[in-house]
Amino acid sequence: MRRRWVRFLTALGVVSISALAVYRGADIVRFGLADARSGPDGKAANVDRPWVNVPGLAFSAQESLLQGEVAAGDQKATERQREELKNILAVRPLSSKYWLALAEKRSVTGERASKVVEAVRLSVLSGPNQHDVMVGREIFGVSHWELLPLELRQRAGADLAAEPLAETEIADLRLALAGKSEKTRNEILAVLQTEGVPAKDLVAIGF
Repeated sequence: MRRRWVRFLTALGVVSISALAVYRGADIVRFGLADARSGPDGKAANVDRPWVNVPGLAFSAQESLLQGEVAAGDQKATERQREELKNILAVRPLSSKYWLALAEKRSVTGERASKVVEAVRLSVLSGPNQHDVMVGREIFGVSHWELLPLELRQRAGADLAAEPLAETEIADLRLALAGKSEKTRNEILAVLQTEGVPAKDLVAIGF
């Protein structure tokens, strides 16, 4: 009798686990089909919204709600993206890329400097050596130099020194430097030299 109960409970456990797996799998399939039906026309936001609280799908659903670049000056759309980024980070708090994106949106929407700096610090903490994020941080750092404390200025310099610059990075950095005062340019140059940015790269970006 005891063996029967053990077998019954074991079978029940296996069935329960299998049912849960099937249920989650069905969620994934439904999400994938809905996302595919949304097409490339930007309609994915409303289609994917029902899945934002589903375990295992929340990150993908939240990420799909984040639309492309908004028009310059569209404050409402920028604020909406800022909130969407917060939702993504609530699900995936170690996403260095999205912490940096949040820092940018916080800056554009006029949040306190301390909130911008906090997001940049978390980007560094969660992804100190991710190449694509390092590129973004160096450009962000030069663009928002006056806003950042010394350690994040030094971090921007270290990221810039880490690898050879691509043409797009050079163009972005030249643009970021173009509007800086002579005093700020000298500060940036001093930090970049200290962090070991090669002289040829300094010349390339406009020093």
